[in-house]
Amino acid sequence: MIFKRTKDIELIKSVVLNNELLSTTKEDSEFSLNVESDCYLACFNKDKIIGVAVFSPESTTTINYHPNLLKECRGKDSLPFTVNALKWLYENASMYKKVNVKFPSIYKHIKVYAEKAGFTFEGTDRQSCKSGDRMMYGITRNEIGELKCQ
Repeated sequence: MIFKRTKDIELIKSVVLNNELLSTTKEDSEFSLNVESDCYLACFNKDKIIGVAVFSPESTTTINYHPNLLKECRGKDSLPFTVNALKWLYENASMYKKVNVKFPSIYKHIKVYAEKAGFTFEGTDRQSCKSGDRMMYGITRNEIGELKCQ
């Protein structure tokens, strides 16, 4: 699994605007690409794109994370994808002390995934999306440093 930062709009769109992926992770058309402020990490396995990790700054010390892994690459690749993306951030963006992930509470499987990746539940943002509540999980820079690459 190799991560490369990219600003290639077509490559990013091939994953993050994938209809199957959007239908399960985004509310209508809330997603927009911002290659100037966000960090897009293309993930390759044997020269084939398998996902794009998106990091969007929330403040000068906090960044939001959104994993986008193609359906055929989920399963055994999911956890290493997130852990290795977090490790990339740890090694390449020391200004960020905290990473948050936010998702609608109806997606219970994402809760389990976040916890397995080392994130800790930090709260509920009530009635903040079409489906109801949104959950927030976070992981600190020190906690990322303790994760083992997979």
